[in-house]
Amino acid sequence: MTLENLLFLEKLSLGYALGAPATFKVVKGGIRLFAQLARKKSSQIVSTAKGVAVLDMGEVTLENGARTRIVIVRRITRKKKNGRHRVRIFYYGIATNLDITAKKLYAFYHKRQCIEAGFRELKNHYNLERLPFQSLSANEFWVMSKIMAMTLFKIFQHEMLPKALRSLLRKTLFRRIFKKGFRISSSGKLEVVPKSKYNWLLRRLLCKTARIEASMNAC
Repeated sequence: MTLENLLFLEKLSLGYALGAPATFKVVKGGIRLFAQLARKKSSQIVSTAKGVAVLDMGEVTLENGARTRIVIVRRITRKKKNGRHRVRIFYYGIATNLDITAKKLYAFYHKRQCIEAGFRELKNHYNLERLPFQSLSANEFWVMSKIMAMTLFKIFQHEMLPKALRSLLRKTLFRRIFKKGFRISSSGKLEVVPKSKYNWLLRRLLCKTARIEASMNAC
């Protein structure tokens, strides 16, 4: 979002909830204030989900004179690596004129983030950027095939993977886990690399796949 876009939306009198970049001074200041209030365990910070909290800055004036409501979001992720828990903290801002609580605003904005991530995944991970055919029907079938492939992958994540890995993008899952954790044996069979970080997970995945394959063959 830019200041120009915000002014344009104000003129149109449209409701909006947009990502506010850290280049905005009010967002930078809001992030600093969030950290200070968090140390004091202030009641102004509201928890919305596991690892996620929000701080409503109220209506503020931006550099170009435009007025908008700013909500700062803090997301904390914890990952165990080499026997130690690694904690990472992310901040971002939401600019809005919607008259809803900060907690409901985050839920609304997060749904839109998920939709946008889906479009980015289709473009960057499924090469859905240029239509390869001149025929409209052929392009329509091609797009539907990409969407079906993405849907099947999401079903696979939900049914076969632990919760911590269900949000990974396809390329990330293949590069970080499958390519490093699997190998082809001398007999041509797929096997788990002995010292793989996700050894237990991959073995469990192979067992699940084998059970599904056996049940399908029995039908």
